[in-house]
Amino acid sequence: MIKSTNENIGKSVLRNSLQHSFSTLINRVGGLIFTVIVARMLSPELFGIYSLTLSLMLIALTFADFGLGQTLIRYVSESLGKKDKTLARSYFRYLLKFKLLISLAFSILLFLLAKPISIFIFKNPALVFPIWASSFYLLIVTILDFFTFTFFAIKAVKFYTIKESILQILRISLTPIAILIFSVKFKIVGIFLALTIASAIALIVIIFFLKKNYSFLFSGKEKWIDKKRILRFSFLLIIGILPGVFFTYIDSIILGAMVPVEYVGFFRAAYTISTSIGSLLLFYLVLFPFFTQLEGKELQNLFRKIFHFSSIVAFPLAFGVAILSTPIIILLFGQEYLPAALPLKLLSFMILDLALFSYFPAIFQAKE
Repeated sequence: MIKSTNENIGKSVLRNSLQHSFSTLINRVGGLIFTVIVARMLSPELFGIYSLTLSLMLIALTFADFGLGQTLIRYVSESLGKKDKTLARSYFRYLLKFKLLISLAFSILLFLLAKPISIFIFKNPALVFPIWASSFYLLIVTILDFFTFTFFAIKAVKFYTIKESILQILRISLTPIAILIFSVKFKIVGIFLALTIASAIALIVIIFFLKKNYSFLFSGKEKWIDKKRILRFSFLLIIGILPGVFFTYIDSIILGAMVPVEYVGFFRAAYTISTSIGSLLLFYLVLFPFFTQLEGKELQNLFRKIFHFSSIVAFPLAFGVAILSTPIIILLFGQEYLPAALPLKLLSFMILDLALFSYFPAIFQAKE
């Protein structure tokens, strides 16, 4: 009986991991193609403005997430593991309401702070309109992310693949059109408008899939849940996430405040390549529900196997990107972005961090 259970868990993990790997491949390859298109269609200076605006928006996005995505996976998957759909629905609805409220608040805050940030911090008025545009994108994409986490909570990773395919196709299709249509002054605004439209369409599609296939999340009775426990868990998550966020984006903010904005573009070009490759080995969202439901030897064996597999692949990738950094930059971004080769040589070792060390916080989060 135990062997049969282990085999079922193993098959489920393998199936979801393969689906997630394919989805992540779509996400990272699509994201890389998108970044290359934007970088090649814009000058390094405009690409720097886009990268700096995106970094500001993603910092706001982290606060707007408030750890609610991981919290959703933690409690909804635990409830479904106990065959309690009513409890799962109660967690889902409460977290969705809280998500909508906090997303709106941070979108408005980013909009209101656009001028002070642009003028007093970066001394670049050209950032005002892009930041305003990014605040609308922030509202849509943070809600989209919440529903994306729902797929992992209910172990329906195939819908994540559908969502990623739609989103990447729309981003890659709409953005070049926006760049060509808008004047130089508003090209970055056009990019964020295209991203907002693409995300809104993807959001409508995944809500449709969820309501059609998992209607129990939206309709039915609710039961009492410990809201203080949920908020405490989310608060601890956001504290744990913040250092990583600042490590990821504060570099762009510092560069934008201290050097010409095109250097932000060079840095983000290198960063995009290393994170795109490293994220292909990132399975913790798939494994998180299993980490939540498993205990003892079963949990230990699963963790050991996935860590060993990731190690075998991650080390050759990191060293390979470091050695080939210059031809990779020239191939993808062109000679204009050659200064990005040295940052890529150093940032290539982030592949190890993404591929290996994300599993440790996933274990801690799964066990509260």
